[in-house]
Amino acid sequence: MNPLNRCILRAIIPFLLLPLPARADIHLFGSRETQSGELTPFTKWTGMLLREPPHRRRMRQDCTAIGSPCHYTTWMHLVEEAKSMPFENMLGLVNRQINEVPYLLDIDNWGLEDYWATPYEFFLRDGDCEDYAISKYMTLKIMGVSPTSMRIVVLQDHNLNLLHSVLVVSRSGRNYILDNQIQQVVTDSAIHHYEPIYSINEKSWWRHLPQ
Repeated sequence: MNPLNRCILRAIIPFLLLPLPARADIHLFGSRETQSGELTPFTKWTGMLLREPPHRRRMRQDCTAIGSPCHYTTWMHLVEEAKSMPFENMLGLVNRQINEVPYLLDIDNWGLEDYWATPYEFFLRDGDCEDYAISKYMTLKIMGVSPTSMRIVVLQDHNLNLLHSVLVVSRSGRNYILDNQIQQVVTDSAIHHYEPIYSINEKSWWRHLPQ
């Protein structure tokens, strides 16, 4: 198997075992969607959400420890700079800045096939595709963007023939894609080689099927 395909392969397994949930209205990448509020099987996502608040406190404490890198200050500078911008400019800055973190596969970083990192872990140790998406999600959440308007999307990249993950932010009927493979923020209608499998936020998950 291509090692990049391991990026989020195991994240798909719990989704495949779940029953088909109820219909939803938003259609990312032209897909049909069904929605459920049952997040229990998605332990990598829910585990990250539990670790994130204490990790954020630890990141802030690192700034007072001699010899510790102060990633928290850098992160908050990004938040302060971006939040005063127009919405699309804000998304673009967050996408570009977080994309500067080096890419590193979970198997090399954590010794695991798939690990969903908090921003603290990502900024300290680098990460792979879903880790970029998670840190963008958390950055925008701090800036006041509603988590219900954002989703981590697990998808198939048909150009590279591998599994991938991006952040989608929905506003005014448009779905903006924040992607570690693309420096510009574009809408889902501009990308034709991504096929979504499932997406998730703090309230729900969605199964995606072809139209």
